[in-house]
Amino acid sequence: MPGPPRRSVWAALALVTAGALALRLPYLGNQSLWYDETFTRTIAVAPSITRLWHEVKASEGTPPLYYLLTWGWGKLFGIHSDAALRATSGLAGAACAPAAFLALRRLAGGGAALAAAALAAASPMLVWYSLDARAYSLLVLLSLVSIWSTSLVLERPTARRFAGWMLAAAAVVWTHYFGAFLVVAEAALLLWRLPEARGRTLAWSAVAGALAAPLIPVLSAQTDARTDFIGSLALADRLEQAGRQLAMGPNVPRAWLEVIGLALAAAAVAGGLLAARRSAPLRATALLAAVAIGLPLFLSVTDIEDRLLARNLLIAWPALAALAAVGLLRLRGVPLALYLAVGVAAIVWVEGDWRYQNPDWRGAARAAEHAPGTEPAAAFPALDAPVAAVYLGRHEVRGPVVADRILVAVEPARIGRRELAPVRSGPRLPPGFTAAWANTYRGFRLLELRAGARQAVSRAELGRDVLGDPPALLVIRRSRSGASVASASTASSGSDHAR
Repeated sequence: MPGPPRRSVWAALALVTAGALALRLPYLGNQSLWYDETFTRTIAVAPSITRLWHEVKASEGTPPLYYLLTWGWGKLFGIHSDAALRATSGLAGAACAPAAFLALRRLAGGGAALAAAALAAASPMLVWYSLDARAYSLLVLLSLVSIWSTSLVLERPTARRFAGWMLAAAAVVWTHYFGAFLVVAEAALLLWRLPEARGRTLAWSAVAGALAAPLIPVLSAQTDARTDFIGSLALADRLEQAGRQLAMGPNVPRAWLEVIGLALAAAAVAGGLLAARRSAPLRATALLAAVAIGLPLFLSVTDIEDRLLARNLLIAWPALAALAAVGLLRLRGVPLALYLAVGVAAIVWVEGDWRYQNPDWRGAARAAEHAPGTEPAAAFPALDAPVAAVYLGRHEVRGPVVADRILVAVEPARIGRRELAPVRSGPRLPPGFTAAWANTYRGFRLLELRAGARQAVSRAELGRDVLGDPPALLVIRRSRSGASVASASTASSGSDHAR
């Protein structure tokens, strides 16, 4: 049982938390939304919880807790911008720093727990998902809370502490289905370390399972092709990406920066595992990481349920951070300071350079503002039609459009490189059309096509995108009187940059 932290420790933790806020809140609206975030946007402005529940089952592959919180935030403060949509993720991400200290100090010691809090504050992976309107930042926070509750039960297995662990475990599963792997790891740890309380552990685990039972119909409705793409990717490549991203985030600007961070992270975890040979609490931490990673890996290898992906393994980040913090502190503060510096450099670099961010559809829409706002638009690639619809103020249609002007936007891509760059595929001039003007913006190719008279234009006539598909066609929604109105999804969200 650790003693209460000293004032100097609380002061250091306050500084670390301030740093976590500084690396997240100013950047919440820095990047445009990406494909998955557009579904969060639709859910966040649902008129009722019933509608929210329906949208989660219809469009998502994760449980509803994050969307309930974001929906509640919107009801209280409004979703008036991209930053407001990401607010719950940003605040949850910043809260991971103090939560890491509280969760890990019984398992790794006060000094290592404070170091782990610093790692949470400056982790490129955690910052990336703190700026993403998805469930992953909340998943890390609630994983930390669940581990904290587990450590309290290990310290003194009272009914109150078991109840706290049960609620935290249920909350993790309500945030992401992979949270169940962490809960299984925690239950296994309690059964191992508390043989005298095995009956109570099983009973409280059953209650946690009962609280998660309402998710069964949600999961049943979500079992379609939404995440089947994961299994089509080579497992070895996904494991490599998981290691790289958990250490340095999903999009490191330079190879040398990533190499430094990976070397430090690997050495740190190895040092923590060596220290675990002489520390029962660290062995418990290693068990949490091993089960949280090993179970989904087993399911993928056996092809029972192949859903292993870097972001889904964020449930293991807290335990890995505890081991890494111990390893970094074995050589005093120099390796820790270097790793934090590398992490902060990667974060600031990404947020300061559009080439390493989401494609800037918001800025591309501004760059095309001199084009008539009522003309149809063609978006390359078709996959990002929901994003283009948000910022261009249009909605997608499947059939041909009749027009004498068409706005074309070709999104940049990362093809064999780290940074975004223009792509050569598409567009093609339909018969009778010529390019009236062309512009480039942050890798986007923007064109306006004009014809002498209105005529029907199909998707196939405009060329193909990098995936070999014709582009998406987007039009302004017309009222019954014939007036042009913004698409329903754009108007309802209130994005400050939607046209």
